[in-house]
Amino acid sequence: MLIVTITVAIALLAAPAVSISTNQCSSCHGTTYSQQLDILEGNSQNQIPTAIQVGQTQTVTVAVANINNAKANNQFSSLSVTLSSQNGRISASPSTVTIANLATGTTVVSWQITGVSVGSDVIQISASATNKHYNLAFSDTYSPSIPITVASTPTPLPTTPPAPSTLPTPIPTAPTTPIPTQPPNPIPTSPVNPTPTPTPPTPTTTLSPTPTTTSDPNPTSTTNPSPITTPNPSANPTITPTPNPNAAPILVQATTNTGAKVDLYLNGNITAQQLSTVTLNTQTATSAAISFTLTGQTGNVGFGNMTINKNSVPTSAAPIIYIDNQIAQNQGYTQDANNYYVWWTNHFSTNNVSIVFSESTQIPETPTLIVLIALMAVVFLTLTVLTIKNIKKHSPLSSQ
Repeated sequence: MLIVTITVAIALLAAPAVSISTNQCSSCHGTTYSQQLDILEGNSQNQIPTAIQVGQTQTVTVAVANINNAKANNQFSSLSVTLSSQNGRISASPSTVTIANLATGTTVVSWQITGVSVGSDVIQISASATNKHYNLAFSDTYSPSIPITVASTPTPLPTTPPAPSTLPTPIPTAPTTPIPTQPPNPIPTSPVNPTPTPTPPTPTTTLSPTPTTTSDPNPTSTTNPSPITTPNPSANPTITPTPNPNAAPILVQATTNTGAKVDLYLNGNITAQQLSTVTLNTQTATSAAISFTLTGQTGNVGFGNMTINKNSVPTSAAPIIYIDNQIAQNQGYTQDANNYYVWWTNHFSTNNVSIVFSESTQIPETPTLIVLIALMAVVFLTLTVLTIKNIKKHSPLSSQ
């Protein structure tokens, strides 16, 4: 009998004290309506540590409930929940948590507690709330019966820092005097990437007639005129591009009328980044045009050699190149069974280039064009020689 009595006493002391506020609605409504404020002891959301160290911070949480059966006027306002320490060995931050409104149901309130001094302490929690309906006041308290032990912070054992290893003293070395190097002279390259084959006519040197020395008491020296070099009749010699097997062509994709992509290949000193808005417009069965915008640094000369598959353009047409709607002065093309090789030169700026394939307008392939220029050079050379001879014939020197 004595043992049973002691066990019951210990259980009563260890169990948390259960409390709840009074029903403030009973004064007007009796048992019809009720409302109470309750700190829920033993709720699973409650978290109360039993041990903490000085300077250590832990979390305390408790559940608070608004319990009522009223259909209206059932909300708490200005709910305040305060945590305090019985012996002052624990501090809480913040000590009071305020909730503006609490409807019917449960909310969780939390604090951060910190150990202040060594010893045992017990926390105390109190809650108060107001119902604006007739300013009814409610309150409840909760004092967990299990104390919290505040222990001292263990002193860390000093650790001996590792002895610094002896590092060899670096031997200073004299700074190396850099040997100035001659910057490499850039090797001028032709603006064309494919190997151009210039075919200008060979300049012909025409000597003047052999001068005649005339005896004279006061001889005067008759200067023999310098040999006259016949100028090259072509200011810009025609360049005949030939495919260069060592130069990797650049892939350029053109967009057709239907939105499909056609692969073109570009050689020369023009990069793919300099081309924009590349289109292939098939106008009729016998005509097509490849158009693009070409941008380059003003003052430089560009050379392009574009490979165009014959399956992409009418094979019965021949290409002619327009730059800003004007026929390019220096252009040409060659072909084989599968491709056209269309080349041109231009002075860089921002130009609109069109390669037009049409049966109505054609330029001869490059070998024929070279022959025409060579014939022009021969005619020009002949006229120059005849003019020089005519001048010599009528000059005063020849009449003496």
